[in-house]
Amino acid sequence: MHTFRQSGFRLAAVALGLAVAATGCWDQNPTKPSPGAINVPILSESFNGTLPLGGAKFYSFSTTYGGAIGANLISLKEDGNDSSALVSVTIGAPVGVTCSTEYGQTITAGTSAVISAELAAGVYCVQILDPGNLVSPGVFSITITHPK
Repeated sequence: MHTFRQSGFRLAAVALGLAVAATGCWDQNPTKPSPGAINVPILSESFNGTLPLGGAKFYSFSTTYGGAIGANLISLKEDGNDSSALVSVTIGAPVGVTCSTEYGQTITAGTSAVISAELAAGVYCVQILDPGNLVSPGVFSITITHPK
């Protein structure tokens, strides 16, 4: 019986020693993946319509992740012809039946007509507005890109 107690004591001492040694190897400050390491899909949506003289149109969308949101005024036509009229394109948040105007500028249609902002996940909108420069209703096409 005495031998069993000594063997049990030795076994317990070895187990305790291993446990103490193992805690010294435990990483108390593990490395977390950086937020940029997450592969977030980017969606592209089209917003098309007819802009009335002096009027505005907006399109709402939501994002699950924060990131870059962009709006590109691809085309604007008046009476079936390309228009060079300056219109306001903004990115904002829906407020009732309108769209706030947080980020934007007055632009003409084309490849350099991009409005962008870095925003958190949420519900946003893109608005196009005629500040009085159209001579007839404008048929427009805007591409919106945003994180899923």
